[in-house]
Amino acid sequence: MKYLNWKIGIALLTFIIGTILVLAWLAFERVESPLDEPKPITSTDLDYLRGRSDAERDVRSGKLIIIVEGQTRFEVILREELAKCGVQIQSIGCFFNKQAVQHGKGYNEISEAAIDALCGKGVAEEAIRKAAEQDFDATP
Repeated sequence: MKYLNWKIGIALLTFIIGTILVLAWLAFERVESPLDEPKPITSTDLDYLRGRSDAERDVRSGKLIIIVEGQTRFEVILREELAKCGVQIQSIGCFFNKQAVQHGKGYNEISEAAIDALCGKGVAEEAIRKAAEQDFDATP
């Protein structure tokens, strides 16, 4: 009986020490702080910001443009869908790099918001969805 009580005591002590160690580890685990050194800005970050800036300039001058990658049926369908709102489609071609993609991403975020404001909420998103569906359906 004494031997069993001794084993239970050791097991209980091990459990308590393990729990304390896990809780201490979680409490002192390194979390990212706003005071940490900021992440360096990459060239793709700059291209994204440049795209947003270019779009803001174009929207102010009255141009509504969506940038697409490649020259596909998607581009033709999208052009037809958004022509009603006076939106132009600009293709960056079939050969593009991540800088061009990031520029287009930043540009389209601003353009799509402007299109929604002028043509109705969700118009740009719906046109993109519709063009993607029709392009996919036409793929052999």
